[in-house]
Amino acid sequence: MLTKGSTSIMDNCMGYDFATEITFMPNATDSRLFGKNAPKSVLKYLQEEPVTANFHNYCMRPENFTADLTLSNFYKILSISEDLENKTFISTIESQKYPIFGVQWHPEKNGFEWRPNTTIPHSKNAVTVMQYMANFFTDQGKFISLLFFQ
Repeated sequence: MLTKGSTSIMDNCMGYDFATEITFMPNATDSRLFGKNAPKSVLKYLQEEPVTANFHNYCMRPENFTADLTLSNFYKILSISEDLENKTFISTIESQKYPIFGVQWHPEKNGFEWRPNTTIPHSKNAVTVMQYMANFFTDQGKFISLLFFQ
């Protein structure tokens, strides 16, 4: 929405309080987030187990993304998921050039949010995914600070 400067790209989405797996797009293996440095176990958990906590009422559909040149020229889709109505939404994106990432799921919730009556996954594998994401994003911040603040 920030890149586009509009909320017009968002659709209603039945995506509140459910956990799901993600489906990797072919270019995910070439990405910074899910590429060669990502542990194979984390990629397996993401693809085969419901380890992503979803709490959203709006999402971006792949057709909206690809129809918009501003977005499709700046980002690449790394993964998609299905909402509670089995409609596809984009779950992970990455800038093609810059260390900018977006997830339509909450990697932080797996280890830190323990509310009753919720579907947040707390399995060992879900927490492993959360830790990988935290380490990856922390490393991105370190890289940026090395570039600009030395």
